[in-house]
Amino acid sequence: MQLHRLALRGIGPFPDECLIDLDALGAGGLFLIEGPTGSGKSTLLDAVTFALYGGLADSAASDERLHSAHAGAEVEPYVELVFSTGAGDFRIWRQPKYERPKQRGTGTTTQNQQVKLWRLSPGELEEVLGGGEAGRLVSNRTQEVGAEIPALTGLTKDQFTQTVLLPQGKFATFLRSKPDDRRTVLQQVFGTEVYDRVQRRLIDGAKALRKSLEGHRAAIGKAAAVYGSRLGAETADTATLETTALEGREAVVPRLEADAARLAAEVARTGAVAEGAELVEASARRALDRAEKLAEALRRRTDLLARDRSLTAGAAEIVALRERLDRHAGAASVVPLVPAAEKAAAALAAALAAGEAEGLPLTAGAGTDEQLIALADREDAHYADSTRTVGELEPWVGVEAGLSARRQGLSTRRDRLVTQRDALTRRRAELDARPAAEAALDQRLSALRADAGDLAAAERETDRARTALAAASGAEKLVGEVEQSTATFARLLAAQERADATARQRRLDRFAGMAGEMAAALRDGEPCQVCGATTHPAPAQQDAAHVSAEDVEAAEEERTRAVAAVSAHQRAHAALQERLATRRAEAGGLDVAAATAALGEAEQGQRQIVARHDEIAVREQALRDVRADTQRLEAAWTRDEQAWDRADQDLAHDAARLEQDTDRCAELRGAEESVTDRVAVLRSQATAARHRADAARAVVRARAEEHNVRLALDAALADSPFADPAAARAARLERTAETQAQGRVRAYDKERDAVDIGLAELSALTGEEDPRSEECRAAADEAHAAARSATSAADAAATLAADVAEARNALEEAMAAYARAADSGRALLRVSDLAQAGSQSLIRTELATWVLVRRFEEVVAAANDRLQVMSDGRYLLERVDDEAGQRSHKLGLGLQVLDQLTDRPRSPGTLSGGETFYVSLSLALGLADIVRAEAGGVDLDTLFIDEGFGSLDPSTLENVMAVLDGLRAGGRTVGVISHVADMKDRIPERISVRRRPDGSSTLTVTA
Repeated sequence: MQLHRLALRGIGPFPDECLIDLDALGAGGLFLIEGPTGSGKSTLLDAVTFALYGGLADSAASDERLHSAHAGAEVEPYVELVFSTGAGDFRIWRQPKYERPKQRGTGTTTQNQQVKLWRLSPGELEEVLGGGEAGRLVSNRTQEVGAEIPALTGLTKDQFTQTVLLPQGKFATFLRSKPDDRRTVLQQVFGTEVYDRVQRRLIDGAKALRKSLEGHRAAIGKAAAVYGSRLGAETADTATLETTALEGREAVVPRLEADAARLAAEVARTGAVAEGAELVEASARRALDRAEKLAEALRRRTDLLARDRSLTAGAAEIVALRERLDRHAGAASVVPLVPAAEKAAAALAAALAAGEAEGLPLTAGAGTDEQLIALADREDAHYADSTRTVGELEPWVGVEAGLSARRQGLSTRRDRLVTQRDALTRRRAELDARPAAEAALDQRLSALRADAGDLAAAERETDRARTALAAASGAEKLVGEVEQSTATFARLLAAQERADATARQRRLDRFAGMAGEMAAALRDGEPCQVCGATTHPAPAQQDAAHVSAEDVEAAEEERTRAVAAVSAHQRAHAALQERLATRRAEAGGLDVAAATAALGEAEQGQRQIVARHDEIAVREQALRDVRADTQRLEAAWTRDEQAWDRADQDLAHDAARLEQDTDRCAELRGAEESVTDRVAVLRSQATAARHRADAARAVVRARAEEHNVRLALDAALADSPFADPAAARAARLERTAETQAQGRVRAYDKERDAVDIGLAELSALTGEEDPRSEECRAAADEAHAAARSATSAADAAATLAADVAEARNALEEAMAAYARAADSGRALLRVSDLAQAGSQSLIRTELATWVLVRRFEEVVAAANDRLQVMSDGRYLLERVDDEAGQRSHKLGLGLQVLDQLTDRPRSPGTLSGGETFYVSLSLALGLADIVRAEAGGVDLDTLFIDEGFGSLDPSTLENVMAVLDGLRAGGRTVGVISHVADMKDRIPERISVRRRPDGSSTLTVTA
């Protein structure tokens, strides 16, 4: 992974746009980021981490520190980073969450974090580094980019801050990690997840295979149990069969073949017995059928003879019933006409009576049908004339009734129109006077606006004053804390210097007395460790004040604690100074009293402007209300004026129409008192004409109906055997009697036919025959029972043979499946056992862990090459299985430090601040070396180190710088943050960060 260019604006103490060409800075392999404490050096590393991962390098720090408090409200903060990985070239732009001015109105609103990621095609990298905007947008969604960056870089944010960017106070994280945590980082960096996946797949495959084999064995046991149960074998015999089946097919086939042959012989025997029994049963069944048929024929002959005698006895009664039904049928054509004739005669009499009541001329030869029809036509014409005249007059009945009310209504409407005209005249005068009043209100409002003042500017001034007061109060509190911290720092620094001197003197004293210590271990006859001689004539004497290894170690531990205390307090003191500088910058140089006075003046000015603006708003609303009221009144007057004109025209029209209707009613009433009276007279005349016409036509219709019915009755009597209607009525039967008689005749005829046919069919029988039915039935039952028994035995034998054959097939299929699975999975089980460090593994290390251990050993070896130089040969790193008692199931990724001065291993946690720094740096550089040499890993071309150099003594600093200088030839780039003066002299390429008087910062790049 290589970083090419970093651009930022409105971030931390940098309000202005800053552009850093990392390619130019890193051309020499090493560059410096220097500046005063709190000026913003670490902010540049935060900007890199934020651009990639959307968060700060230190997870405990708040993202709110990103947005610059020194940038104007209109400045949009952003960070842009151009970088390359094994996946290609990319450009990422990210904006932090911040408060921006509202687009409408006053105040601010929260702008959430935004991001854009572009992929650069070949050739576009140079264009972008030259200031272009090339690239294809990959995504502008925070979640999507958050998942994309780890995939592109091969590192999560935590891994990035352990291997590429080592933030202040966190560069030792990888060194002090637990083996399991260290394993996660190495696996991600080296891209060895494939071995984990292979191992998991082997384990899962072996587990599934074992489960499958267990299932096959269970299937064999189940099939053997079914086979034994079909044969009725004992439990022990079935268990023996299952054991034999698991040994293989060859061991169990002979028994299966013997069972099959025995069952086949039994099936053949029982089948032959069943076939003979079925032949005997069929013969007995035929004899029984013949006997039962003869017995049934004899019973039927006896029944038919009895029925014949009964029919002969009832023949005379049936003859009488036939004659009565014939007379009933003859009367059917006469009887229905008699009621119709009687009804027609009565209807004619009633019609004649009604005609006489209406005054029709029905006597003395004046009532013929022709005369009555002519009379009806005349009366119809009279009815039509009267009805038409009534229809023409009816609308005028209502008109005539409403003439008086209409005259009164017209008078009332004339009075109302006069009143409305007077009101409209007064309203018009009031409307004509309103424009002058509106003009006066508008003039007053213009004068108020001119004196109102800028409310937004007053609010901003008040906010700035309030911020300055809070900052001044905070700065006043921090001054005492800074003074107290300075005194504490001086005390801790003196303690560190004393501990350094003591530890240094202890090491020198131990070296001076080493000869005496070695001489004390000499034994006569044993070789000297220095010269090899076995005689020791003049051994060195050990001083009573000799310094032991334990004394040196105790002094070193005291020195480590002193250095750690100074480093911790130095960071806290720097943070305290940075907070004080920030508060003073935010206060703008004002103390609490001055800031309080400034805030009071700003708030007073704001209140005055707010009051004037409130008055303007009230008066503006009043003017709008007046103008709206004028428009409403004007529209209402116009609407009412038009309505008055329409009402006046309607009144004139209605008066003319009233006079016309009065004249027409006088014309239509004729000789009567009113139109209503004339309509009543005409309706009475029409009703009388309709009644006379209806009566005349009713008489004509009744005469014709009576004549036709009488002719039909006479004709029916002439064709019947009856002399008059009364005789025909007497011959008719009731419906029930007719139905009963017909039923008895039909039943007799049907029974007679059935008896005659049956006796003819049985004419060959004499009645003396003997069928012997019981004897035949007993023989048939005995043969049927024997056949059923034989058939059941044959079916049972065949079913048993089929079930056993089926069970045998299932058993053989289960054995074959088990054999196939065992043969195909044998290699998988062995490889899986080796991959998970099982019983067949000689090294007892899992596959994925073994791969990482080999890589980690290479990392440690590469780190030791540099650590030897940095520590003057004192320290080496060692890979161990058990790190400080933290035994991990992922063996082999523990780490310890070998102190060659004391020949004792140490936990990384016991190192001093400076020792931790250069050991961590050696490990980081070794990791980068090995990753770079590995194909498929994460290429770490860029490394950042934030502080730590100040904890090194001059000699160690010289060694560390020699190692960093050696990176120039390796093609990698290391950026270091430090305010150590010697670093500025050694590293010409740098980013210089300087604080401005207002508390903001700027930077210059020297490359």
